Amino acid sequence: KVHEAILDESSLRPFDINVRTTKGVVELSGIVDSREDMNKAIAVARSVKGIRFIKNDMRIPGTGDY
Repeated sequence: KVHEAILDESSLRPFDINVRTTKGVVELSGIVDSREDMNKAIAVARSVKGIRFIKNDMRIPGTGDY
């Protein structure tokens, strides 16, 4: 559900965001262009019913930022 929701968000389609979900815990990883993109992916994941916790392992190239 989370992966589909991220794919449905047109602004996130250019990014290769990996999604792993286990018992209501979502792990997001991959590369995005900005903090705004990262926050958008987290917000989309959070909007999916049944999600209790989100672990963010996404990165922004050149910043070392998580």
